[in-house]
Amino acid sequence: MSLPTPLTTTQLDALRELANVAAGHTATALSARLKGEAVHFQPPLAGSVTEGQLTEWLGGKQAAKVAAGFEVQGDVHGALWLVVSLADAAELAAPAGAGKGPAEGQVDEALGEGLRAALAAMGRLTGLVFTPAALLVRRCSAPALAKSLAAKAAVLALRAGLQAGAFQAELLFFPEGGTLAALLHSLGVG
Repeated sequence: MSLPTPLTTTQLDALRELANVAAGHTATALSARLKGEAVHFQPPLAGSVTEGQLTEWLGGKQAAKVAAGFEVQGDVHGALWLVVSLADAAELAAPAGAGKGPAEGQVDEALGEGLRAALAAMGRLTGLVFTPAALLVRRCSAPALAKSLAAKAAVLALRAGLQAGAFQAELLFFPEGGTLAALLHSLGVG
């Protein structure tokens, strides 16, 4: 995938700041689910992405993932996803009992909270409306998820990696090219 028009350094910086704000609010929401453990995040990335790069971002060919996402409507269209490994999903759920895995509903709820926090923060920063559709949840391999995301994703990906101890998550936002101009304008770089 490639951008129809190359973005300037200033535009990419503004998009990274948007991802930074979204990741910060997602980290706060996840921290509450991780018994108050501080969730830190890496400096976000913004740019074109391939299916292979997405697979690597998600842990490689052998990684099993739980991913929750929203198709985003409103002033900006796109998709917002929060992805964790199966082991990390267990960290987000209250103990489900001896020898049992996490309750899927609790994991889905935790991921949804993180996504809603990100969307709300993005809306406050930009003054735009980010309306989520129904929460979508997938439990699959990293390559299958990457293929699905790449097929639906626009040409631009914003990525922020989150971490608390051994816990790791990926926050991914794919704004659609048709609404990217409105997003850039709201960030003062359009």
